[in-house]
Amino acid sequence: MKSLTIALLVTASNLAYGQQVEPQVEPAGGVYLRGQLGVMGLSAADESASLSGGGMDLSVAIGYRAVTGWVFYGELFGAATSGIDASAEGQSASCDDCSLMLGSALLPGVGTGYYTPSGLNLLLSVHAPNMSADIEGDTSTSDRGVVAFFTAGKDWPVGDSVGLGVAARLGVGSIEDVGVGFFSLSFAGSYR
Repeated sequence: MKSLTIALLVTASNLAYGQQVEPQVEPAGGVYLRGQLGVMGLSAADESASLSGGGMDLSVAIGYRAVTGWVFYGELFGAATSGIDASAEGQSASCDDCSLMLGSALLPGVGTGYYTPSGLNLLLSVHAPNMSADIEGDTSTSDRGVVAFFTAGKDWPVGDSVGLGVAARLGVGSIEDVGVGFFSLSFAGSYR
């Protein structure tokens, strides 16, 4: 947290005095850290019913910069909706006291990605999350499934190794024969 505070102060002072922090080509080797916090939409559907909702998502990745530009990482991920829209057999309903949760908190996903010297990044991670539904206090949890996440973003350098940026994330997969769809717009911070 201290490094992030220092990076924000350095960026603010550089912007105030009209100085630019130039992107640098990063050498291979070193720790990779990334955090994302965003707003998202989540849906789950099979042949007879569908559930969807909007909410927040959070992910934390820890890995290694093995080759210039390339990162390899493990990632913890969680998302939760506030309210659910449901439809089945031509009927639809909304429930404000309900939520959907998708996460891999105890079993990290694995991923790889590429960062350009200008901070553009493309990331791919595969997770084995489970899904929980809380319907007015009655909670049910699925077995684990497979969900792949594709992330595209832009980080702006705020120091030699720290970047702050934005990202869009798309997730698709299946949990217990139920199709899962996910879309998120996030703020991101990385240490490379």
